[in-house]
Parts: sequence; C-alpha cells; structure tokens
Amino acid sequence: MEMALLGDWVEALGQRLSGDAEIMELLHWHTEREHRCLQPLWERKSGGRTVRLLEAPVSSEVSVRDVVSDDRRPENGLLHGEVDEGRVLAVLAELTPTERAVAMAYGAQRVTWAQAAALSGADDPDAFGNRVRRKLRRLGLRHRAAASPFAPVPAAGQ
Repeated sequence: MEMALLGDWVEALGQRLSGDAEIMELLHWHTEREHRCLQPLWERKSGGRTVRLLEAPVSSEVSVRDVVSDDRRPENGLLHGEVDEGRVLAVLAELTPTERAVAMAYGAQRVTWAQAAALSGADDPDAFGNRVRRKLRRLGLRHRAAASPFAPVPAAGQ
C-alpha cells in the first residue's frame, strides 16, 4: 500500500478525478500493480499454474531440476549454424559457397530444396536446389564408400 500511495497517481487527483469511488478504484488498481511487482517469482502464476523453483522437492531427495528433461543449453542458439561432424564437413568442403549456403539452409530450416535455393538467392531455385540435392547425395555416397572397410579397390585406369 505504501508503494501505491507514493506512486504517480496522485497527480491525477486534481485533474480528472472527482469522486471518492474513482479515487478508491485508482488506488486499488495501483495497489494490485505494486503487489504483482513485489511478489516473488515462485509465487506467481503462468498459464494458470504456479511457477515452481528448480530446487522444489518432488519426492525425498529428488528436486524439479532432477526430473526436467530439457537438454537445451544457452550456447545452442549461438552454434546453430555450426557443423562439427567430420563427415559432413568433408562433404560440405567439396561444395561451392552458394551450394553450401543452400545445403545449410535446407539443414537448418524446414524448407524444400527449392525454398532453400531461393533463400540463398539462386536465379532458378527449383533447378539449383535439385542440383545441390543430387550433388550432396553423390558426394555423400562417395564418402561413405571411401570410409567403408569393404570399399572396392578402384581399377588401375579409374
């Protein structure tokens, strides 16, 4: 109540408020607002449910933190476009920068090859996206065959 009384609502007393009912309604509104601001986070509600602390007990010696299954980390958003798989990097290294942009757009978003090509600025997105798709398949099969211990030995003339 003290914070509400010290608020800036007092300036409206002489300007537009005339009756006691209006003043009490305004004071009540400011009191509710200040109460929400001063209320601890763990006593608030979100979506009709009370917010719980991660350290809140679920059962003996088990807290909410122990049963939360979200494995996202803060750095995931920063490293979203980074590839750390060696086999993928080997295939991407054989693409031109424009083809690599299409492949990365296709891998990072839920789009078609044509849409990924359009995002990278290709003149004919359908044809270019299809070309990148076929090239990636061909390069992937070649790298898979080379990495296989049972890969056939190429003939002398090949």
